[in-house]
Amino acid sequence: MLQVLYELKLLGKKCNLTLIGDGQDRKKLEKLAETLTISDQVLFLGYQKNASRYFANHLIYCHSSKMENHSITLIEALSNGIPILAAPVGGIPEIFSNGIEGFYWPLDDPRKGAFLLIELLENDDLYISISKSAYERYSKNYEASAIAS
Repeated sequence: MLQVLYELKLLGKKCNLTLIGDGQDRKKLEKLAETLTISDQVLFLGYQKNASRYFANHLIYCHSSKMENHSITLIEALSNGIPILAAPVGGIPEIFSNGIEGFYWPLDDPRKGAFLLIELLENDDLYISISKSAYERYSKNYEASAIAS
């Protein structure tokens, strides 16, 4: 994600990134943000209870897991009508469809990730369509009334 943000900067685009969660790599990531001169664009929040509340203030959910079973976070993004960018690994393709509720992106190509972000953020019709589809997918497949009476 930090490399994608850096690629955006090289392309003359500025986006902000909120990273939620703690782990053994946090210090390394903070250092990398400094090295890439993007520290002012990254907010490291650490562990947050009820982290889904942050969706309301964000336009896109970027998921950078290399392995994933069935991400609740992706479903929470759908429930907020937030387009998703994620690698098609594990159970992720079961949660959203490429080009419909978001895009699959290669985690090893930050420049392509940057171009996907630009495409979503600068094409209002595409953004609105994907956002609407995201919420519809949630309503149809994951909302309580859809899975249980």
